[in-house]
Amino acid sequence: DWGGKTIAVEISAKNKLGIDKLLEMVLLQAEVEDFRANPAGKLLGTIIESHVAQGKGPVASIIIQNGTLKIGDIVAAGSGFGRVKSMEDEHGRKMKSAGPSMPVVVSGFSDLPEAGEILQTTTTIDEARQIAITSQKLKHSRRLNVRSKIKADVNSKALNLVLKADVVGSLEAIKQSFSKLKNDEVQINILQEGIGEVNENDILLADSSKATVIAFRVKTNPKAINLAKQKKVIIDSYDVIYELLENVTSAVIEM
Repeated sequence: DWGGKTIAVEISAKNKLGIDKLLEMVLLQAEVEDFRANPAGKLLGTIIESHVAQGKGPVASIIIQNGTLKIGDIVAAGSGFGRVKSMEDEHGRKMKSAGPSMPVVVSGFSDLPEAGEILQTTTTIDEARQIAITSQKLKHSRRLNVRSKIKADVNSKALNLVLKADVVGSLEAIKQSFSKLKNDEVQINILQEGIGEVNENDILLADSSKATVIAFRVKTNPKAINLAKQKKVIIDSYDVIYELLENVTSAVIEM
């Protein structure tokens, strides 16, 4: 609409406006760009989100982009691997296989894969495990390289935190773990908590209260990243809860 090459479609899911137009434009773009997938080819999928489901353990919502995923397939995605135990479509109906462009909820992972991770199949469970281990090592080394230090104000004896997490269950688990770190000398204050990505409001609150932003399995939007740099606010990101607790414990001990 502004003279660029990207198609613009005004939509409102709430008012059910423009959805048909959006789908029409997606299909048109796919036809013009000649996007193709091979149901018989090598499996490729993308993790949309993941969570722990009662009675099923780690499950992930996946979009299949190429190939066909079947019950019993050995898969790996990020730090998660395993054998596909069950598959459901977006309506909760059980499925035996899923081809290109199909969204599915899959159970059978050893650990929660992150959103954006690429799903692939392997011939053996050992091969899948090795892919997951390699992914974990890469993530850990990156975290060590970019790890910011939680602000520990030794004068105030209060550790102020702004906490953002992927799901309510994560928030509750983290808060419960923090409660065990309480002592007479240092107070842990969670000034604000929420679900979803770190935004500018989180940064502004952290800046005004000399707090550290804790992001557990969530991303930070670009504007918030820029604002954090300007305000010199620390955003500490974690994927594993024990690493978060280790760093908070270290900060408490230092204080």
